[in-house]
Amino acid sequence: MNDPVRALVAVVVVLAAAGAAAAAVQVLAPGIASVAAVRLALGACGIGFAAVAVAYGREGYYEQMAGHLLASAGFLVVAVDGEGPIAWLGIALLGIGGGLLLQDAILRGGRGGTSV
Repeated sequence: MNDPVRALVAVVVVLAAAGAAAAAVQVLAPGIASVAAVRLALGACGIGFAAVAVAYGREGYYEQMAGHLLASAGFLVVAVDGEGPIAWLGIALLGIGGGLLLQDAILRGGRGGTSV
């Protein structure tokens, strides 16, 4: 994503979708709103991260793509099964993906492009 405005728009859309999904669950099912809203928001974030990963892949930024795909998988795993060892797998995937993204950002030093 060479255009920072596109990246910002993607982030805003993902956050707005997660918020709208959580609000819809809260209105439609207030008794189970807390757990369902969180799971729905996590699922929306997972889908959003996957979309961002595809965009990075198209641009040839494979480090960012890999980090976003791992984080996306983590979000989706926790959204589907938020309890027990499976949830810890999702949290581990999130941590690994986030670590890759942070490492890539540090190696690039804020200059853009790839870290290699």
